[in-house]
Amino acid sequence: MEPFRLRHGAHTQAGRRPTNQDGVLVEVLADGRTLLALADGMGGHRAGEEASRIALTELGAEVRAGRSLVEAFRTANHAVYTAGQERPEWKGMGTTLVALLVEQGSYAIANVGDSRAYRLSAAGVIRLTADHSVLEEARRTGPEAVRAVDGTKWKHALTRAVGTEPEVEVDSFGPFSASEAHTVLLCSDGLYEVIPEAALGDFAEVLEEEDLDTAARALADRAYEGGSTDNISVVLGSFGSHGPGRPEPAGSPPGTEPVRRSVAAAPRVVPLVGLEPESRARRRRRGRMKGWVRQYDPVLAVAIVMIVSGLLLWFL
Repeated sequence: MEPFRLRHGAHTQAGRRPTNQDGVLVEVLADGRTLLALADGMGGHRAGEEASRIALTELGAEVRAGRSLVEAFRTANHAVYTAGQERPEWKGMGTTLVALLVEQGSYAIANVGDSRAYRLSAAGVIRLTADHSVLEEARRTGPEAVRAVDGTKWKHALTRAVGTEPEVEVDSFGPFSASEAHTVLLCSDGLYEVIPEAALGDFAEVLEEEDLDTAARALADRAYEGGSTDNISVVLGSFGSHGPGRPEPAGSPPGTEPVRRSVAAAPRVVPLVGLEPESRARRRRRGRMKGWVRQYDPVLAVAIVMIVSGLLLWFL
């Protein structure tokens, strides 16, 4: 068994969107714990950008204060919801949130929404989180429910998000061993909707050898080149033996200053030669629909799934 070591990297970019509503957080705390997190905000008038920023800020503060990931998520939810109530132009804003907390040779993961965590290793790719979306909820219900929503505009609507309601249910996973050689990938839907899970395994050897900031950008660039029309964000945490890069010790001496890195919007990426991106008007319509559905219609979307499923069963 390899001794516990950790290195990390992150990258976020607007992609083909005019603004970046994603955010990432990488923080090595004074007590030796490490927090990696990613948020994908939603809402107009900069509300999505503010939602992801508030959520990551509160999450970091709560973890530094000794709270568990689940407790920190709940506080972040309250902060985003309160901000949305206090500012009319932000009302209804929300964000996905997925985070990994490393301590004492193991790590835990928590998530709300449809940003994901994957485990990448020589053994293959394993998804560690479950999406909170209409389509994923339908898949957990059965094939009839999937057929009812697949191909509809509601299938990517979120059934759960940080900040859209006063309280939120948080999924947690782990603890997982940090001693085995593997990498955890946190990503927004701008990445995984373009790069299939099976293809993520192609990056395993690269992650062993490259600086992880470079590797995170390479993953985001691959998604962009593949036609992603959303913001693209990647956070990587690599455990076990490593090649060249920035290895981090398992812990820092008490009283040392934490290393903190919060990455917000990056410069807009210039379209690559040979790509045929969507028209500006079509992107605006697509973005408005996605944001509107995510903000205001998760309950309606679930109701539609139930109604259509019921009709199918009645006809059968």
